[in-house]
Amino acid sequence: MTIATTTNNQAFFYVDGIPTKGLWVDLDEVDGWDTVAALLSEKYPNSDIDEILCADIEGIGRHFYASNCDSFSMNEWLEFKESMASTHLDLEIVAAFLECFGKYGDIDISAIEDQYYGQYDSFDDFVYAFVDDTCALEGMPDHLHSYFDYAKYGNDLSYDFSISNDGHVFRSC
Repeated sequence: MTIATTTNNQAFFYVDGIPTKGLWVDLDEVDGWDTVAALLSEKYPNSDIDEILCADIEGIGRHFYASNCDSFSMNEWLEFKESMASTHLDLEIVAAFLECFGKYGDIDISAIEDQYYGQYDSFDDFVYAFVDDTCALEGMPDHLHSYFDYAKYGNDLSYDFSISNDGHVFRSC
């Protein structure tokens, strides 16, 4: 087990209710609270490690953190790591999905692949690609295509699709 140095998934855990008595831990290497407690005990040998609090999170781990009570959901994090080990999904896509739909405990990682539609520069770009991919204008004479209202259709699609800040699009249902 190592103290965090280069990973994006790290958390700042502390003890005794004093954030200055803490350290950054690489969440990818954590296998439970005992690991975090051991690292804290090593750094602060005279501390009574009865309650471990979390002051900050970086990376995808932020979806397992409640800042209002400085708590980290270790069980959900470990379950998430196990789920990620059994999928071929890119971590960036999973992070974007969590951004769009919320807390990890509310989703099923295996469903992400079915709901993922790709990455686009904007929702408008997605709408144009979606219309093209679904052949929505098929059967309409080419000279009438310019009359199709992509903006209005995109507004309708926005009820069924979500886009993350970095352009990943997912079906909402």
